[in-house]
Amino acid sequence: EYLAETQLSEANRLQKKFRRSGKKVDGEVREVLVERMKQGMKLDEDQENVFQELEILFRGEAGGWEKLQSPYEGMEMEMKKQQKKRE
Repeated sequence: EYLAETQLSEANRLQKKFRRSGKKVDGEVREVLVERMKQGMKLDEDQENVFQELEILFRGEAGGWEKLQSPYEGMEMEMKKQQKKRE
């Protein structure tokens, strides 16, 4: 019984020591994603087809898209303008 208690308390101590903050992990993931976006990785054929289909879908919608200036070369940014509600 004593051995089990000691092992359990040691396991809890190690778990607490190496536990990572969710915010820290989220920040690290975000940094990696931003770096990958900056690198401009090449899309495979399936991914390219999906983006082409989305482009056709979004262009066909009523209402305008406003082009935004992108902080990164090779990345396009657009924002859909909200349509006014008709009464």
